Amino acid sequence: MNAFMRLAACMGTLVLAFHGLEMLSPELVTGPLSSATLDGYGVAERWSKDAGTPTLEEQRQAVLARTQARLRILGKLAERSLTLPQAAARFQQLENAMSPVQQLYCRQVYPARSDKEHFCLEVIAHATHLQINAASRRELVRDLQKQLEEGLAGHPFRLSVSAPSAMP
Repeated sequence: MNAFMRLAACMGTLVLAFHGLEMLSPELVTGPLSSATLDGYGVAERWSKDAGTPTLEEQRQAVLARTQARLRILGKLAERSLTLPQAAARFQQLENAMSPVQQLYCRQVYPARSDKEHFCLEVIAHATHLQINAASRRELVRDLQKQLEEGLAGHPFRLSVSAPSAMP
């Protein structure tokens, strides 16, 4: 009987733990939360309105606006009307407008020892994909890498723009 009591206690504990887990983190039990799984409860709509979470369309528009801004910055960089620090400062402004989670993701994709290095690396990475002729792109990337090396080697440059209106 003692073994039966232990087994019953263990089973009861497992059931309570599973039930508690479902209450604390339902996606672990039922799969990822989505608007489809939550719509039956009316939670998705309340969740986005109550927490101030932007709708999917608002998020898409924000991503599109950032992408277009990056392309304008890279275009000016390719025309040589911007330097690496200036482009990096503008990329920094774009990243600062993103959610903390998105900013963390960018930090993981472009790891660096400082903000200056992080944003310069991000600009250089985007420049490697510019849709210009290959020779011009290679020359641009080489020049940007040289500017970064000089900036990190003690020829300091600052990531700043003259005014907030300087964003393209």
